[in-house]
Order: sequence, then C-alpha cells, then structure tokens
Amino acid sequence: MEQIEDIKVKFLAENPELLNSISEQNLKHLVINNIRITLKKFKKDNPEFKDVKFSVVRDGYSCVRISWHDGPTQEIINNLLDKFEAGHFDGMIDCYEFKTGEARIFGDLFGNIQYLFCYRHLEKAQDET
Repeated sequence: MEQIEDIKVKFLAENPELLNSISEQNLKHLVINNIRITLKKFKKDNPEFKDVKFSVVRDGYSCVRISWHDGPTQEIINNLLDKFEAGHFDGMIDCYEFKTGEARIFGDLFGNIQYLFCYRHLEKAQDET
C-alpha cells in the first residue's frame, strides 16, 4: 500500500499542472480537463504550434475525440495523450484490456478514458515527415 502512495506522490510532483482525483470533486470531467491542460502546455513548450486550435470533445461515456488542423502530426499527439487511455481493445480475444501497474495509478489519479481518438486535418499541402 505504501508503494502505491509513493507512486502517487511521484506523479503529483511530476505533473503539478494537472488536476487530480484527490483535490477535485467533479471527476466526470477530470480526464477532459487534463487533456486540455496537457495540450495547452504542449503548445506553450512548442511555439511553432502556438496557433493550432485543438478541439476536445467527449463522445458518450467512454470516448474522447481530439481534432485539429495542420500543426503537429497525429503520432506526436497520440504519444502525448496515450497516458490518458485506460487500456486498449484486443480484437483477437474480443476484449478490452485495462492498463495495470503505474499506468493504472496514473489514470486513477488524473483520469482516463477507454477510447481516445486523434484526428489531424490537413488544409495546407505538406508532407507527413
């Protein structure tokens, strides 16, 4: 039990900008708010993307859709937000598998969602490199 508390303390220290389930009462919007905070911090840390507008929309109970025009690649945003996904669907066994260990603790602390879809819309002619 003490090990879990140590991990929580570590995550809170590493992510002071994120809202958490310890201090927040409205857990329903916790993951959405933390995704928005993470994207805002990403834009601040990467000035070349400061003008990119991200749309973060909850779609039902277990899905969040994020979309934007041009800007960072889909792979960059997927990697940035992967920590908020609760697990993945395994089509071979037709079952959703939840994360375990530290990844599970992160989700319990900062919120998670089963399905997280990122869509990048290209308006300008550019290469995906």
